[in-house]
Amino acid sequence: MKKQDIIIKILGIFLIIFGLIAMIYGVLRGEPILILWVCYIGMIIIGLGCLLKNRQLILSQLNILTIPLILWDIDFISFLITKQTFFGLTDYFFEETLIIARAISLEHLFLIPLGILAFYLTKDKKSEIKNAWKISIVELTLLFIILRIVNISDKNINCAFYSCIPYINPEPYVLWWFVISFLGVFLTNFIYMKIKSFY
Repeated sequence: MKKQDIIIKILGIFLIIFGLIAMIYGVLRGEPILILWVCYIGMIIIGLGCLLKNRQLILSQLNILTIPLILWDIDFISFLITKQTFFGLTDYFFEETLIIARAISLEHLFLIPLGILAFYLTKDKKSEIKNAWKISIVELTLLFIILRIVNISDKNINCAFYSCIPYINPEPYVLWWFVISFLGVFLTNFIYMKIKSFY
């Protein structure tokens, strides 16, 4: 087995285990709704993409997660430096008293770099990636519908009920949620497809 194959398998197993731990922790806290966080789902799907050497699965999750996690990371670094956040996305992290919860939230820092590494290492030519954005759109739509049906708005999972950025809350919110989410997917997919052409 090639060294690259070993790395991608280890990466896949790590992401799947971490994602499952995050979900199980949410259930043990008495908040099973937390398993619907797109970060946890995305982590597991990227892990599966690594094990299956399927770039389309990996890209479909990067399309969804890249922009939101970059904003989270900016907020996190901003607080470390200035004790203030730009967007209010990480306020909960520094208010959280449970160390385990904080440790799980640190996945926001490494998920995109590891996802990009997985996308680079997984060069299976049989794996079509031009339709990855379709998986992203279907996944986001299904998650939004499920969250609305369950209707536990106080957790605001995936910002499905109101903006996660306090000072930005456009109306009608449902319409803007889809517009912003889908534009993010299309933009991110375009960028990754362009990057792919360089190697």
